[in-house]
Amino acid sequence: MLDEETKAEYYTKALFTSDISIKEKYTEKTLPSCRDAKVGLGDVEVVEQVTGYKRYKYFSDVVLGECPLEMPELSLETVALWIELPDRFTNLVEEYNLD
Repeated sequence: MLDEETKAEYYTKALFTSDISIKEKYTEKTLPSCRDAKVGLGDVEVVEQVTGYKRYKYFSDVVLGECPLEMPELSLETVALWIELPDRFTNLVEEYNLD
C-alpha cells in the first residue's frame, strides 16, 4: 500500500460510454404546456463502461495525456422518469453545442 503524500500537478477525468434502454413503459403522458413532448415512467437498463481517462493540468483545461483502459461493462436495472422532446428542442441543443 502506498502511503506517501504526492504533489501531482494534474487531475483526471474518466472517459466512459453510457446507454439507457427502456424495458417496460408503465405510463406515458403528454405535457400540458408542450403538446409534442411526452413524459414516461418505467423500467430501464443502464449500461456503462469506463474506456479510459484524461489527465489535465491543474487550474486549466489543458490535456496532458489520455490513457485507454479495458474495463467490463456495468449494468443496472432501475425505474426511471424520462422526457421525450420533439426534434425542435434537440436541434437547438445541437445548434448551440449544449450536449
